Amino acid sequence: METIFGGDFYFVHFNRQPGVADAIMNENASQFLRNIFCKNVPIAPPEPGMQIINLARAEKPLGDTLMEDNELSVFINCEISI
Repeated sequence: METIFGGDFYFVHFNRQPGVADAIMNENASQFLRNIFCKNVPIAPPEPGMQIINLARAEKPLGDTLMEDNELSVFINCEISI
């Protein structure tokens, strides 16, 4: 995957450094999910660096959010049992 997408591709980055993805998600799960579940995001060239991390840490979504807080809370508060 690194050959195709480069070292900044989130999947490559997160697999190289175990625990990074969990830390980013745990930092602020509601902000992360709110920023990812958007529509009408303006078309822009990809920014350098970790796009998923930058998106997760963005203070406000780049487009219109798809879910209300009560809907997001279902995902934020769910626990996964394996």
